[in-house]
Amino acid sequence: MKDFFENVAVSMTVCDLEGKVIYQNVKAVEALGEARGNNLQECHQPSSWDKIQQMLREGTTNAYTIEKRGVRKLIYQTPWYEEDIPFNMAAEIG
Repeated sequence: MKDFFENVAVSMTVCDLEGKVIYQNVKAVEALGEARGNNLQECHQPSSWDKIQQMLREGTTNAYTIEKRGVRKLIYQTPWYEEDIPFNMAAEIG
C-alpha cells in the first residue's frame, strides 16, 4: 500500500496518536520538508493542534481550502485506522 501513496498526486502525512509524524510521501516532503520523527504540534498553531487532537480523539474529519502563492489547495485531515473501521463513524447500510 505504501507504494500507492508514493505515486499519488497528493501530499500525505501520517502521524501516530500522539502527533508524531511516522510517514510522509514524496509530495509531502517536497511541500513541507522532512518531518518524520517530529511532532505535528511543532508546526501548527495552538488552535490547529487542538483540532488535530480532537480529530484523533473523536475520529472526526476536518476539510477546508487554503490559498498559497496563488494556488488554491484542498486540505483533508482525517484519522486513518490501520485495523478495524470504528463503529462510531457514520455509515450507510445497504
